[in-house]
Formats: sequence, structure tokens, C-alpha cells
Amino acid sequence: MRKAIFPPLLLLLVALATIVSAGCKSSTEAETKRSVPNLEKPPGQAQCLSGCYCMTEAEARKYGYNWCKGQKMQCGYDAQQNPKYCFEPAATKITTPKPGRLVIDPSQDRNLIGTQHSLTFILYDSNGNPMSNIRIYVSHTGAHTFAPIELVTDQNGRSSYYYTGTNVGTDTIVARIDSLTATATKEWYSLQQPGATGQATQPRQCPSECFCLTKAEAEICGQTISKCQPSPCGFDSQGNPKYCYKPGFATPPPPEVPSPLR
Repeated sequence: MRKAIFPPLLLLLVALATIVSAGCKSSTEAETKRSVPNLEKPPGQAQCLSGCYCMTEAEARKYGYNWCKGQKMQCGYDAQQNPKYCFEPAATKITTPKPGRLVIDPSQDRNLIGTQHSLTFILYDSNGNPMSNIRIYVSHTGAHTFAPIELVTDQNGRSSYYYTGTNVGTDTIVARIDSLTATATKEWYSLQQPGATGQATQPRQCPSECFCLTKAEAEICGQTISKCQPSPCGFDSQGNPKYCYKPGFATPPPPEVPSPLR
């Protein structure tokens, strides 16, 4: 009786088919795994800190953003599975206005010795706005010389000081802040004129309705004035005599003549 040959061969073919099928299944699963990205958070991925935003590197370049706190922290993926990171806006550079103009008020003045003179210093920035809490350094030399003066501007960009003149002559006041400077001059004069013996004559006082002026000052007034008294009331710093003048006409003005009818 013949032995059965086909069953063993059949078993071998079935075994081979099973192995091939298993290999194809494993290959298919591997391909599937490679085509689907791992959406789990990778190591180091975190939520962005306050003030930082989750975006792709392309979006960060578009808006000029920088790495959040200088660190590269992944925070997710966009719709195309591009990685997103934490970025923050670029730091805003704050430009502080610089001093643009320094003013001394008044820049020129002339006062009688024994009186008080006030100087006001005003500082503006490059945009024309007053600058507060800025130190101004002042040099005061001439007829009156003081130690260097340091002032601080108020909320209106102003600072002041005053002094009483005791010497005849001219003061020069120079204010400085960084490379910015301003200069003012102050002339002090006396009403006394030295006599032949070097003694000074006492000035006369003018009546209440009169003013002690030189002839040139009287002409500047722009109106006809008359002397209240013939004697000088004083002298200017150049030794020119000053007299008491009263505003008004020295002689009555002529009556107005009506124009003839045409």
C-alpha cells in the first residue's frame, strides 16, 4: 500500500503561506506607523510663559519675535504638523529725549546796584517739551563772582536763583547741561558820579510823577517829555547825567486845523 505524500507537502505550503502573510502584515503595520506622526508631546515641550506666544518659526520671523526668554521651548504643532515654539515680542527700545535747547531769562538786563536780580533757566528736550529733574550747572563771574551753582529743573523745566548787586560792572552767566550751553549778561550801574576829590555825590530823588532818565533814555520813550527839575538826579555807568523827566508835552500842542472841504 502506498504512503500518503500530499499531506506533508500541503502542510509545508500552508506554513509558508502563514509566514509570508505574517511578514506582509508586519511590513504594513511598520509603514502605517511611519506615515502617522507621533502627536504626543516630545520631551521638553511645555506651555508658553506669560508674555510669550506659541507659533512656528516662520510666523515668528514674520512678526519679528524672539525665542521666549532666550530659550527654545516647543509648545505644539500647526495644522501641517510643523513644530511650534514659544516666542516673545522683540523688546521695545525706549528712546529718552535729549536736551535740545537751554534758555536764560532774561538774557540781558541792566539794574541799579542795591536792587535784586532774578535769573530763570528753562530746559527743553529735542522735541520742544520741558525737561524736569535735570541738573543745570551755572558759572557766574564778573562784577559778582560766585562758586559754581547747581540747579535742578522743576516739572515745567524751570529753575531760578536771584542775587543783589553790590558792585558796578557786568556779570556773565553761563549755564551748561552736557554739551548744551546758554549765556546771559547783567550790567550793574550806580547813580553816583565821582567828584574831583574822588568822593561821590548823592543822587536826587525825582518827584512821584517823574522818572530819572538820561537824555537818550528819555528820547526812547517815544513821546515828548519835560524836565521836572534842572539838577541831575544821577548818572549812568558811563557817567552820563540823568534828569527827572515827566511824561507829557513841554509846551501845549498846536490846535488841530480841520481840513478844507473839497
